[in-house]
Amino acid sequence: MRKKLRASLILRTASVVAALLSLGAIFIEGEWADPDIGVVLQIPATLLLLIWFFMPDPSGHRTIFDLIKHGLTPREAQFTRLVLAGKTMKEIAIDCGVTSSTVRNAMSSVYGKLGISGERELVEIGATYTVV
Repeated sequence: MRKKLRASLILRTASVVAALLSLGAIFIEGEWADPDIGVVLQIPATLLLLIWFFMPDPSGHRTIFDLIKHGLTPREAQFTRLVLAGKTMKEIAIDCGVTSSTVRNAMSSVYGKLGISGERELVEIGATYTVV
C-alpha cells in the first residue's frame, strides 16, 4: 500500500527533475534563439511532464482497496467497514446481533489477513484508500 504511494511520488518527482533538466539543457545550449526540430519537440514534451505532475490524480489519490480480494470473509468485511465508519466494537456487536468477543475475534483475524497490527493502521488504510 505505502509502496505504491511512494512509487507514485518518486515517479512524479523524477518527471519534474527530467523536465527541469530538459529546459536547462535548452537554455545552456542557447537553443532558444535558433531552435532545431529536437528543441521544438522537447519543449511540448517537457511542458506535458510538468502538467502531469501538477494535475491531480482523477481518483483523488484514493485507489480501491477491496476487502474480499484480501481474503476477508463477507462478515469480516462488514465489521471492517463499520469500524472504518467510526463504530466501536460494542456498537458493531449490537448492530449485527453478535457478541463483542465475536467482533473482537473477527477483527483480530482481519488485522492478520491485512498484515497490520491494529485499528490505527486500519484507519490509515481507510484514509488512504476507498475501501469496498
